[in-house]
Amino acid sequence: MSWFDPVYSSQRLFRQLLDCMARPGKIAELRGFEGGPRDFLYVGALALTLLDGETTFAAPEPGWEEFVSFCKFYTGSRLVAPEQADFVFISGVQPVPELRQVCRGNLLFPDQGATVICCVNAIYPGAFQPAGEGIVLRLRGPGVPGEQELTVAGLARENLACLEELNSEFPLGVDTILVSLQGQLACIPRSSTMTWS
Repeated sequence: MSWFDPVYSSQRLFRQLLDCMARPGKIAELRGFEGGPRDFLYVGALALTLLDGETTFAAPEPGWEEFVSFCKFYTGSRLVAPEQADFVFISGVQPVPELRQVCRGNLLFPDQGATVICCVNAIYPGAFQPAGEGIVLRLRGPGVPGEQELTVAGLARENLACLEELNSEFPLGVDTILVSLQGQLACIPRSSTMTWS
């Protein structure tokens, strides 16, 4: 794949992910992936970075068939049910009831909770809502000096409520990666407290 270098591209993207996970609410710009699959360019880059033959993934919504085939072919990762998956890919726009089934880890191994990769329309810094679009997220917790605000367009409140429920008993929970159609990236680790309006 000319658009994604398995060494350079994955290392660069993984560093951005680590930085955003350590600083919840920080927005990174993903660049340099032109020429990839148009319908799932940036989430495809994340899949190539995070998945391999030792991991499992789920994409419970209809319409993800091409992405599933892409992941199987290029990463060797196995498609499983949401409750068994290491990584769960969803579109944020529509409510995804299957989110409630996602693995939250256990008290002995809380790190076994899944990572949810959520595709949204756009991510903006602060409480910026163009044309009234979007939900303002307010994050607190480790890595956040005080409170961090960001606005997410294309994220159903039902999905936010599911994520909040999954993370209600820390250290159990899921880490969430938000990725937009324009290539913005932000993370909400399970250690963060989240409110929204």
